[in-house]
Amino acid sequence: MYLIKPACCFLTGLLLLMPVGLNAAETKPNIVLIMADDVGSDAIGCYGGRSYPTPHIDALAKGGMKFNHGYAMPVCHPTRVCLMTGRYPFRFGKAGSKWGDYPSDAEGISIGNRMQQAGYATAVAGKWQLCMMKNDKQHPSRVGFDEWCLFGWHEGGRYHHPLIYQNGALRDDASSLYGPEVYADFLIDFMKRSHKAGKPFFAYYPMALCHDVTDDLKNEHVAYYKYGRWMTYAEMMASMDDMVGKVVASLNEMGVRDNTLIIFTTDNGTPGASYLTVNENGKMVRPKVVSVQNDKIVPGGKGKLDDTGTRVPLIANWPGHIKAGTEVDD
Repeated sequence: MYLIKPACCFLTGLLLLMPVGLNAAETKPNIVLIMADDVGSDAIGCYGGRSYPTPHIDALAKGGMKFNHGYAMPVCHPTRVCLMTGRYPFRFGKAGSKWGDYPSDAEGISIGNRMQQAGYATAVAGKWQLCMMKNDKQHPSRVGFDEWCLFGWHEGGRYHHPLIYQNGALRDDASSLYGPEVYADFLIDFMKRSHKAGKPFFAYYPMALCHDVTDDLKNEHVAYYKYGRWMTYAEMMASMDDMVGKVVASLNEMGVRDNTLIIFTTDNGTPGASYLTVNENGKMVRPKVVSVQNDKIVPGGKGKLDDTGTRVPLIANWPGHIKAGTEVDD
């Protein structure tokens, strides 16, 4: 049976081969892998998206390589298992597809483990979803990450008043903070410390954005955004692009941009609707998400097996190594 290799499997293979291909005289590049949540290619400016400005992501594409046919799984969890292992989730049976689970026989062989073995300092910040963090606070360490800062999936907020685990402990200072800022700041601090220590770093940034806010807390409405509602999809897109720009700016400030490969992708297509508020009867209000791409109206298709659910952006940027403006149609 012929299977299309999704972008997540391709990325894993590429990253694992990179350190092997360097000789002793060459400096290992830093690697920043960004995976946004619930963003199809239709939502990104450089892919013809017109509904949401994405200047920082577009700049990565303009200065690097844009893959025009990137695909992921139609929903988030299997994509994350695929990215971590380089294998289709069904290869692991139920453990590869069950939400909040990770195949135990994949511990020790993940992309994090391999990057550690290649001499990299490793960190992950944002969305994990590969375990229930309250039940397994050290799970990221077994999957190859020296440090981590992750919101408690199915436990509390991810944006406003977030519930965050950092390096095995629950943070007691995060309730007044904005989650995406916390995750980005954590990775930036990690990168600065790794660079100061003279060690190449692998920073995995599975973003909380742009997934809606309370799908996993239906009976516990987390704090509203400042406007008496949660963020619209457009506001989340703007915040997501800002966080990407913040990470890139930090690399420039550190003076390591030319020795850093940045990869941007997402886990699945744009959602069909996004939680915004609760009505007077306590029912969730979910406005539909519709994007304009190349002058065509594209309804969000997360969960579907067509392009609206599986086609995702894939961008690689490495100054001096990847030719600016390159497009790949394979």
